[in-house]
Amino acid sequence: MSGLIDIDDHRNGMPEIFDKKELLDKLSGNMVIYEKLINKFLLDADQLILTISDLYEKKMWDEFRNEVHGLKGMAAIVCAKQMQYICKNIEKAVVTNDNEKLSTLLNQLRCQIEVFREEL
Repeated sequence: MSGLIDIDDHRNGMPEIFDKKELLDKLSGNMVIYEKLINKFLLDADQLILTISDLYEKKMWDEFRNEVHGLKGMAAIVCAKQMQYICKNIEKAVVTNDNEKLSTLLNQLRCQIEVFREEL
C-alpha cells in the first residue's frame, strides 16, 4: 500500500492540521471574524464532505473533482493545512484513476473534519 497517506505520520511531509497563527495574521488578529469564519467553514465543510461522498458513490467524477477543489480552497482560506493537502491528493488520484488511493484518501477526508475540530 505504498503511496497512501498516513495522516498520523508527520515524517512524510504531511503539513500541520491547522495554522491558527497564520489565519489570525490574515485576519489582523480579529477574533470575532475568526470565530465566524471557523464556524461557517465547519458547517459548509460538513455538508460538502457529504456531497463529495455522494458524488463518489455515484461516480460523477467531474462534479466530484469540482467539489473537492472547492473544499481545498475553503481549507486554504482557514489554514486547514492537512485537509487542503488531502484534497490536493484526491484531485491527483482522480486524474490518474487511482481508485484504491482515492478510496483511502476519501476516508481520510471524512475523518479530517473531526481532526480539525479537535485541533481548534
